[in-house]
Amino acid sequence: MPINTFFSLIIIIFFLIILSFMLKIIKIIKSIQKDPQTQYQAEEDQFTLRELSDQGIKNGISIPSFTVINPVDNSEVKINSAKLKNSFLILTAVGCGDCQNLLNDLSIYNLNKLNKKVMILSFMPPEPIKIEKKELDEHFNIIKELSVVHYISSVKTLEELKFNQFPLIIPVDQNGQSLGTYHGEVEVILNKDFFLKDE
Repeated sequence: MPINTFFSLIIIIFFLIILSFMLKIIKIIKSIQKDPQTQYQAEEDQFTLRELSDQGIKNGISIPSFTVINPVDNSEVKINSAKLKNSFLILTAVGCGDCQNLLNDLSIYNLNKLNKKVMILSFMPPEPIKIEKKELDEHFNIIKELSVVHYISSVKTLEELKFNQFPLIIPVDQNGQSLGTYHGEVEVILNKDFFLKDE
C-alpha cells in the first residue's frame, strides 16, 4: 500500500472519530435544553410529591391577596389570586443555599415553554442579618436570566401566605386555587399532575 494512501486512510479515520465525538456533544447539549415537561421524565416518575402540612396555602384553598415590593422602584404591589391563575409561585430567600440550588436547577430549563406562568418572590432578611454582595448578585442575576415575574417579599408577605421556610413552591390552578405547598425542588414544576389538572 503506498504511503500516501495509508496517510489518507488515517486522516479519514481520524475525521470520523472527531465527527462521532461532535455528534455526541450535540446530543448532550440537546438533552440539556429539552422542554421542561419532558426532561427527566424517568426521575419525575420516581419523585413523590409531599405536600407540606404546616406551610403555605393548602390544596383547594384560594390564594389570598398579599403584598410584595417591586424591585425596580421599591413600591408596594398587591397581588391577588386572579394574577396567579395557572402559575407556579416560588418562594425563595436571599442567602439561602437551597433556594440558590433551586434557581440554578431552574436555569437549565426554558421556563417560557411551560404552560404555566412563574412568579418568584425573594425574601430579604431584616437589617441585622448581613447578606454578602456576592450572594445578592448571584440571587438576583439568575432570576433576571430566568425572565420570570419577580418581586421582593417581606415579613408581611410571609404572614399573608403563611410560610416561614424556604424554598417553597405553590402550584396555582386556573381558578386561582392552591394545588398545595411543596418543598422547593425542581421536580415539583416538572410533575405532570400540575399540567393535566389545568387542561
